[in-house]
Amino acid sequence: MALTEFAGVERRKFVRVTAQVPLRIYFRGETLNFPGAFSRDVSTGGLGVELDAQYADVSGELLAYRGDLEVEIDLPDEDEPIKAAAEVRWVTRSDLNEGAVLMGLKFKELDDEQHERMSDLVKDLVDAEYREKILAKYERPPGRD
Repeated sequence: MALTEFAGVERRKFVRVTAQVPLRIYFRGETLNFPGAFSRDVSTGGLGVELDAQYADVSGELLAYRGDLEVEIDLPDEDEPIKAAAEVRWVTRSDLNEGAVLMGLKFKELDDEQHERMSDLVKDLVDAEYREKILAKYERPPGRD
C-alpha cells in the first residue's frame, strides 16, 4: 500500500504533547479563563484548546469565527505568562463533553524568548510523559524486591 492511499495525512510541523495548561483567551472583549478554558495539547507552533460549557454563550460565535485571538499561557514555575496572537485554524463541538467547544490555534509569531519558553515546556512534558511510561512498564509488583 502506498503512503498516498492513507487518509488523514499528518500535516503538523511541530511535535504536540497532550497537556492541560492554564490559559486565558481574549475574544471580542471577553476573557475566557482557566479552568473553563485550557489546552488539550501544546506545541511550539500552537495549541489545541477546549472551552467547557460555561462559555456556551460565546461558543456559537466561536464556531463561525476564523480570525485571530490573543492568548496568555501560564507556564509551570514561571510568573510571567507567554502572550501571543493566535490564528483560529478550526473549531468544532466536543463529542465527549456536552456544550464544550474544541479549537485549533496556530501562533501568529513568537519571538525568540517566547519560542524558547514554549520549547522548554514541550520538552519537559515529553520528558515527564516518557518517564511515567517507563516507570509504569518497569515498576515491580507489590511484594517483589
